[in-house]
Amino acid sequence: MGNIEAWSKNIVVQDCGGLLTDNSDWAGDAGLLHMVEHVFDTNVDLLRRIRPELGTDDIDLLVTAGIGRRAIAYDHDGARAVILEVGLIRALWTRAASIAHLPPVLSNAFPINNDVDQAWMASTCDVVPGMSDWDCSEDRAEYCFDLFLHMLEYVVVHEIAHHVRGHLALVNTSTGLHLIDELEARNELPSSVTSKDDFLIQDLEFDADAQGLELSMAAMDEKHPFETDWDSKSAREWQFQLIFSQLMVAQVIDVAAKRDADYTPDGHPAPIHRAINYANLVSKSLHHLVGGPWDAYVNMHSVAWSEAGYVAKALAYPKGRWHDDHGKKMKTGDYHILEQRYFASSRRLDRRTHD
Repeated sequence: MGNIEAWSKNIVVQDCGGLLTDNSDWAGDAGLLHMVEHVFDTNVDLLRRIRPELGTDDIDLLVTAGIGRRAIAYDHDGARAVILEVGLIRALWTRAASIAHLPPVLSNAFPINNDVDQAWMASTCDVVPGMSDWDCSEDRAEYCFDLFLHMLEYVVVHEIAHHVRGHLALVNTSTGLHLIDELEARNELPSSVTSKDDFLIQDLEFDADAQGLELSMAAMDEKHPFETDWDSKSAREWQFQLIFSQLMVAQVIDVAAKRDADYTPDGHPAPIHRAINYANLVSKSLHHLVGGPWDAYVNMHSVAWSEAGYVAKALAYPKGRWHDDHGKKMKTGDYHILEQRYFASSRRLDRRTHD
């Protein structure tokens, strides 16, 4: 961990509410902080052993007291950090609790005690319940807790990927602030904004999703080698968890309140587009690594999206926003164009990294 006193006085950290340990307004934040630190430390420790060339040791995790839903990759005078506002972590924990209390969710694909009380569920994080308040079976609570950890891991490795892929050297060069603020990139930057060497900010986001997934898979391969420990059934279970968890994060951070079909493929990174690309890449990657019938992976891909749709509908997302009509008014070919751009940008970054 770097110089915490210096980080505590940093203008960006202050803009995000200051360090959580100094400014928390809820006793339960200590537990959330412990969980995100565990996910961060576990991934960094694994990467230190298996990918030392990435140099992740000097990246600090800074959880701030901001009640927004910001995640930031930040480089200040050579010091590197991942900044997460506690508002985002609370929202993800709240989403996990909501999943636990929605009987249609996990009742078909993975039947886990579908006889649950719906007394507690919410789309916002105004109240953050503890697991003791969930009032559902231990198995269901544990599964939803694991999904929460997957949500955290997706966010953490995505931000680490921004660092190790050199994205920060490409942005904000005129101001001297080398950072990528996920909230700004999603909702405020015009579609014409590019970074150095004409990389679209959206393309950097897609690349961070892809490389974050690669880091997760490298870590998983270290713990449980794909070649010896996996079969197609276990691969599809993890496929579901990765896709579904990323969809939950995408829904939580989608503050634009647009119908899915209102996003265009040339705009800045709509969560729906990132979710489509990420889900496709998860499915293709695990099929390549583990094997088994491709149709089974296609079916599990559909199951993850269907389950996520149940959540969106139950939490009152309007029709056409993450459920029912998603994608129907955008031509399938447009999604293929996005995927092609996604990989083309990553290949450009590969060449830049290796040159």
